[in-house]
Amino acid sequence: MKWHQARRQQEKWSHFKGGITLSGSLFLALSFLSYSPQDPSFNSFGLSLKVSNYCGYVGAFLSDFFFQIFGLASWLFVPAGILLSFTFFQKTSQARIFQKVSLFFLFLTSLSCLLNLYFPKTTFYEDTVSFGGAFAVIILKGLMPFFHTMGVGLVLWSVVILSFLLYGQASFFQFLSFLQKLLLKAGSLFLLVLRTSGSFLSHQTKTLLEKDWNFLFKKIEQFVLKIKKPTKQKPQLVKTPPIEKTNSTDKKKIEFSFPYQNNPAGLKEEKPLPTGRSEETKEKVPISLYTEEKTQTAKHKTKPFTLKDRPALDLLAEPPQVSQKMSREEVEILAKKLTDKLGQFSIHGKITAIKAGPAVIMFEFKPQEDVKVSRIKEMATDLSLALSSESVRIIAPIPGRDVVGIEASSPYREKVYLKNMLKEESFLQASLPLVLGRRSDNAICIRDLAKIPHLLIAGTTGSGKSVFVISFITSLLFRHTPNTLRLLLVDPKQVDLSAFNEVPHLLSPIITSASQVIKSLNWAIAEMEKRYRSLSYFGVRDIGSFNKLVEKMSAKEKKEHQIKNESCLPLQSYYFESLPFICIAIEEFGDLMVDMQYRKGIEHSVVRLAQKARASGIHLVLAMQSPRKDVVTGLIKTNIPGRISFKVASGTDSRVILDEVGAERLLSHGDMLFLEPGTSKPLRYHGPFVSEKEVSRVVAHWKAQSLVEYEEVFKAKSKESSLQDLTSFGDVEADTMYEEILHFVQSCESVSASLLQRKFRIGYPRAARLIEVLFDEGVVGPSKGSKPREVLIK
Repeated sequence: MKWHQARRQQEKWSHFKGGITLSGSLFLALSFLSYSPQDPSFNSFGLSLKVSNYCGYVGAFLSDFFFQIFGLASWLFVPAGILLSFTFFQKTSQARIFQKVSLFFLFLTSLSCLLNLYFPKTTFYEDTVSFGGAFAVIILKGLMPFFHTMGVGLVLWSVVILSFLLYGQASFFQFLSFLQKLLLKAGSLFLLVLRTSGSFLSHQTKTLLEKDWNFLFKKIEQFVLKIKKPTKQKPQLVKTPPIEKTNSTDKKKIEFSFPYQNNPAGLKEEKPLPTGRSEETKEKVPISLYTEEKTQTAKHKTKPFTLKDRPALDLLAEPPQVSQKMSREEVEILAKKLTDKLGQFSIHGKITAIKAGPAVIMFEFKPQEDVKVSRIKEMATDLSLALSSESVRIIAPIPGRDVVGIEASSPYREKVYLKNMLKEESFLQASLPLVLGRRSDNAICIRDLAKIPHLLIAGTTGSGKSVFVISFITSLLFRHTPNTLRLLLVDPKQVDLSAFNEVPHLLSPIITSASQVIKSLNWAIAEMEKRYRSLSYFGVRDIGSFNKLVEKMSAKEKKEHQIKNESCLPLQSYYFESLPFICIAIEEFGDLMVDMQYRKGIEHSVVRLAQKARASGIHLVLAMQSPRKDVVTGLIKTNIPGRISFKVASGTDSRVILDEVGAERLLSHGDMLFLEPGTSKPLRYHGPFVSEKEVSRVVAHWKAQSLVEYEEVFKAKSKESSLQDLTSFGDVEADTMYEEILHFVQSCESVSASLLQRKFRIGYPRAARLIEVLFDEGVVGPSKGSKPREVLIK
C-alpha cells in the first residue's frame, strides 16, 4: 500500500514538472515572438517605459537575456522544453533527463558557434541580435588560436552531428545510410533532368560548333587595337599639354605622393583646387606641378593671432536697466500664502530664508520634526494653485541642509544678458568658459568645460536650448583666437548655427548631413589618436602641459622633430607645436540618431571621443529636443557626465537626462537645471541671452581679421574606423597584428591574403580583412583578381 502511494506521489510530481516545463516553453516562445529592442532590458530600465512584449516586463527581460547570450539560436530552447516536458510526462529516469539536457546544451553551443563563425556580421532586430550571441563569441575566441577557421569548423560540425545523434538515440551507421539515400535521390533526380534536356542540348551544341567564328575574332582584334593606343598615355591623368617622355622614377614619385596627400585610402581621386585657381586652369597644369602646389598650400598655416585680436565687449549691446522688481511686501505675502496652504494639510513649519532670482523665487521651508518630507513632495500642484505660479518645483531636502526648497515662478521676469557674464574674472580664468547664467540668489555661475569635460543638453521648442548653445559658442569667440580654439559645428536644421559661417575658428563648413557627421567624427578620432601619440612621445599627461613644453623648445629642436616626422609613416607622426582646443557642438543630435543607416556609426564615434578625448583637448556638446532612451543610450550617458536640461515634455525625459524628475516643471526661455559631474542633485540657473545682431557683429569682427582655412575633415579616416571590421569580428589582437603585418608587407614587392595566412598562421577571413585595411591606409594597391596586390609604400 505504501509502495502504491509513493508511486502515485512520484507520478504527480512528474506531471507537475512536465506541466511547469511546458508552460515555461510556451511563455518563452511568446516572449521571443514579441521581442523588441525598444523594450526595457538590463541595458535600460524604467517602470514608466512602455512594454510591447506580450509577457510584460518579465518577457522583455527574459527574451533580451537569451538573445544577447545565445543569439537567434535561443529559439531551440522552445522545442527542447516541449520535448523535456514529454519526458517528464512519460516518467523517464532522472539520469536519462540529465543526459538529454547535457546533450542539448552541447548541441546548442556548437550550433551557435557555427552560426557565428560563418555569419559573423548578420544581425537582426535593428542590429541588436546576432546569430550566435555573446557566449559563442567567447568560445570562438578561445578555439581560434589553437584550430584556426578550418579546424574550428571541423570540430564544431563533429560535435553538432554527434550530439544530435546521441540525443535522438540514432547510430552513426543509420546517419550514413540516411545520407546515402539522400544522395541517391538527388542523383536520380539530376539524371532525369539531363535525359529530358539531352536531345535539346546536343542539337544546340552541334549548331554552335558548325558556325563560322572568324567574324567574332576579327571584331576582338579591332577592339584590342583601339584600346592599345591610349595605354601609352596612361601617366597623363588630367588633360595636359604635350609632355616629354616620363622616366620610371618620376612615375613612381607621382604614384607614391598620393597616400601622403591626406588621402588614407591611397585612391587617385580628384583633389580640391587651391585658393584662387579656376577649373580651367587646373586642367592645363601638369600633374607633377599640381601635386607640388597642393603640398605647399597644405603647409600654409593660420596667421598668428594675439590677444588684441579678440573682440571687445562693446560689440554687445548694453543691457537695459530693470524697471520693475518684486517688493519686500509682495514677497512676504507669497510666503504667508505658502505657510497657510501647507498648514491646511497639517504640514507645519517656518520659512527661514527667501531668495529672489531673475525668474524664480526660492523659499527655504524648515518643517517640524513630526512632518514627513515625502508629504511635502506631493504638494507641488496645490502650492502652484495657492501661489498663482506657472509651476512649482520642490527640492526635498536641499543637499547638506535641514530645509526644503520650494521654487515658484516670479511674476516679474528678468532677462539675463551675456555681456554682464563676460565681465566676470572667472570667465578669463576658465579654459573653455561655460556661462550658465544666474542662480536663484542672483549669483553668477561660470564653469570650465575642460573640467566637465563633455555636455548633454536637452530642451523642447521654446525652452531656450538653441539660444544657450549660441551664447556658449559666442562666449568662446570672446575668449579664444583661432590659434587656441577650433570649432566643429553640426546643424542638421541648417538654421540655428548658420550665423557662425566662415568664422576663422571653424575646422570645416557647418555640417548638415549624417554622412558628413560620421566622416568628421572619424577625423576627430584620428586627430585624438595623433594627439595622444604626441603626448606619449613627450611624456606629458594633458594638452596644457604639452603646450607649455613645446613653447620652450628651440628652433633647432623643432627642425629635428620636423625631419623625423616627415620620414615616418602617417600613422606614426606626431605634433611638436602648440595645439588648440577642439570643441564639437552638435545641434539636434536626436535627428542624427533617428537615421538607422548612420546611427550605429555616430554612436560609436561619439562614445569613442567621450571616453578618451578629454586629455587631448577635444570636447563634445550634444544638444537635442527629446532625450529618449534610444537617443541618449547607456554608453553615451555613462561617458558624458555633464547634463543641462531646459523644460522637457515629461518626467520620463527628465529622468533620462537628469536621472530624476523636475525638468518638466521648469519655465521656458532659459530656465534650466545643471547637473555637475560628481554631484547628485541638479542646480537651477537662468541662462544668458544674446541677440542675433550681437552674434553677427562678433562674427563680422573675426571675418575681418582673417579668412577661414578649413581642414580636410571629410576625407580623413581614423585607424579605429579602419580596424572596425577586425574588432567587430571579435579579434582582440587586431592592433598588434596590424603593426606586425604592416612591417612585413613593407619589405615585400607584392602581397596577398594567402601569403599572410601562411606567414602569420591566421585564418583567411582575418587575412583578407587585414589586406583591405592596408588598402584603405594606402599601403597596398587595388585588387588584380587572382594576382597578388602591389605594395606601394616600402
